[in-house]
Amino acid sequence: MSKGDRTGGWEGSRQNQAGNGLDSGASGTLAEHPFPTEVTFYSTSDPALRFGDERNRGIEVVRGLLEELERGGVKVRRVDPRTLTPQQLLDAYAQATIPAICKKYDVKGIFGASNQLACWFGCQVPALLVEQTRHDVGDTYPHCTADNVIVTIHQFVSETLAAMRASRPGKDQYQVPASSNAWASRLRLS
Repeated sequence: MSKGDRTGGWEGSRQNQAGNGLDSGASGTLAEHPFPTEVTFYSTSDPALRFGDERNRGIEVVRGLLEELERGGVKVRRVDPRTLTPQQLLDAYAQATIPAICKKYDVKGIFGASNQLACWFGCQVPALLVEQTRHDVGDTYPHCTADNVIVTIHQFVSETLAAMRASRPGKDQYQVPASSNAWASRLRLS
């Protein structure tokens, strides 16, 4: 499998034609993802600590978007990394790397330097861990795709909310289905 053939990377979501999830947008693939059931947001409340670069694009509005996700039925956990012990922080970072390994995108360079793993995790670079189904590895944002595209927390949450709204036309409120089977994930390669 060459770098260009990878389909596990998340290049930005689009609602698929059926409206039952998010299309990964990768050329030649339809990767339908269920809506998230739970997200964990690692971030300090002090914006002065955050880097002002591409990884944090749109982060200033993410708290409000997460509240909207919560109203839509998604469980949202908020964690201030400054309240964690060094071991707890490394454990949280280790959880964030699982989707990156399985789906072949980079978070190591997003959250730390080569000799200092997780040194920016949650503080200088907020992190969002996404659980979509009980048996899925989930996703971590921000991350960098195989094509060197940074997918931000803001991008993921905004596009998820748009897809959730579109799945319930004419409704002001929406609920994520209790059964993850309603949004079963599938992958079709061309």
